[in-house]
Amino acid sequence: MRGASGLKNFYCQSDLYYLSNNVLCSLRVVELEELVRVGERFVVVLPKSVRKMLSLKKGDLLRVSVEGERIVMTPVKEEAFEVFRRVLSGIEWSRKMREECEKALVGEAR
Repeated sequence: MRGASGLKNFYCQSDLYYLSNNVLCSLRVVELEELVRVGERFVVVLPKSVRKMLSLKKGDLLRVSVEGERIVMTPVKEEAFEVFRRVLSGIEWSRKMREECEKALVGEAR
């Protein structure tokens, strides 16, 4: 299988079975490995297969870390507070609504 860059990529899916407390458990191991080239200004384009497998979209955050000789990119899930803030930012608040919410919050804080 060849990626868009013409470099070889590797895909493997296997099942691992193990015994835990006399219960047979299974673990599906999915590995995807692709070669990418470091471009101008050290830009690396994530292959479509990787983006699809991890459901990545433009603007998503990736944590980049170094583990020995490896570069590891891990998707950062949006915090619940950020989702809540984003949803609330689209609401038009009237003065009365804001005052009622503030009273309710102050009442809960006591």
